[in-house]
Parts: sequence; structure tokens; C-alpha cells
Amino acid sequence: MNVKNDLLTNLHREVLHGMYFDYNDTSSKLIDLITIMGSLFVFEPDIKKDQKDLDISIPVFNVSFWDKEKAAIEALFEWITDKPVPVQFTVINPLENDDVFLSLPANQDVALFYDDIESIAGLKTDKSMFDYIRIINKDNEKQKQQKLAAFLRKSVADSSEILDAPIKLLNKRKTTPAAILFVIAIAAAKSYFNDGSKVFYYQSKQINMDYLNNPSLLPKAAHPRTYQMMNALYKSTSVDMSIETPLLQKSRAEVIKELPKEYKQQIKNT
Repeated sequence: MNVKNDLLTNLHREVLHGMYFDYNDTSSKLIDLITIMGSLFVFEPDIKKDQKDLDISIPVFNVSFWDKEKAAIEALFEWITDKPVPVQFTVINPLENDDVFLSLPANQDVALFYDDIESIAGLKTDKSMFDYIRIINKDNEKQKQQKLAAFLRKSVADSSEILDAPIKLLNKRKTTPAAILFVIAIAAAKSYFNDGSKVFYYQSKQINMDYLNNPSLLPKAAHPRTYQMMNALYKSTSVDMSIETPLLQKSRAEVIKELPKEYKQQIKNT
């Protein structure tokens, strides 16, 4: 049995558990992007080890569509891993007994909350009404996590849904570029089924003294090109969806300096 193929085939059902989703033609492409970004995350260690005869076969609902976008997918994967990454697509079909959750669209975009300083700054920066997907940091003390969760609930609208996402697959790689793109794809599906059109991810600029002379040295998680390539994939699906990174041009020092006192007091809990 191909363990990774089985994992990827069932991945969207696991990570969208508790959220409304369906398998209509357009929406299935949003689900496919979860599987595609999940495959990058799953295979990334093998890619970086230059594992021989690596077969990256990605099970999707829209094989003919993604075959046309194959070059864009491979370019993104190579950008993230710094290795050429050939991929192929195989077809999967929804199970007849798949449960989907019936829910009225919330008409809200989705923001990611990573229990970090930038996420706290995002609560202040964006006054719009969002639903939130919270990526719990298992390395943080439980009591601190509870304080951050309480602060998040206090800071957003009563109608905002907050979903904790203790995704076992992420383990200790929650903030690698591949993991971030995987979580963004989950958030984009949530936003789409909300009748929203944006995902907000709060990532600050990284300080790198060599960056001025060589922009390619900027970490991939903090590089604008990463999110430009991701947005290009959503544009190719003809879905009104964009990844917003409002803090990407600011350093963490600038982010902290602009925080009100009440928000700065939460830094000790990140």
C-alpha cells in the first residue's frame, strides 16, 4: 500500500473536519489545492534529501485542469525546496457516504492566528470581521496558550468563528514555508465556503544583512514571491481568492513598536 497516497487522498476530509465544504466543480479545485500543498509538505523532507526515484503523485479531482497548471505547481515546489520537483496527478472521486456539514455561509474572510507576535498585531491592524483558524504551538506552555486564546476571543467579533487546528501532520514543522502554504490552502477553502474572498496571514519581514545585495537570500516564508506564486494559482482557478500579507514589509521591531500597550502585554504569552 502507498501510505503517502492514502494519506493525501483522505487529507482534505481530515483537515476540513468540522467545516462546511462540498464537491462542486469550482470548489473541488480549492480542495485540490489543499492536497497539492499537503503533498509539498509531506514530501519536502524526501525532496531535500535528494531521495532517488521519488514519485510525487498527487490525487486530485481535476486532473485535466492541474495537468495544464503543472509547470506552475512545479515552479512553486522548486522555489520552496530549491530542488527540481517533477509531479504527476491522479484522479480521485468523492466517496458516496462523505459527510459534508450544512451551514449558512458566514460571508467572512479568514485569518490565521499562529500564537505569535505578528498574529497579535494582525488583530489590531485589520478591523474587518473574520473567522479565524488558530494553529496551536505545542511548544508553548498550556497556560500561555489559554491566555492567548482568551485574548483572541476578546478581540474579535462575537460572530467570528475560531477554529483550533491541532493538525497532527504538522508536528514540529508548523512554520516551514511548505507548512504555511498548506495551512493557507486550508484557510482559503474555509474562506471560499464562507463566501469570503481573502485569507490574511501575518508574516513580518526578516532581517538579513545580505538581503540588500541578494534578495534571493530572504527566507521563503518572508519572501513576497512565495505569496505571489500562490495567488497566481488561485487566479488560474477563476476563483475570487487572494492571500493577503499586510505585515510583510515591516520588521518585527516595527510591528512591536506600533502595538498598543494592551497588545504588547500579550507578547510574553507567545
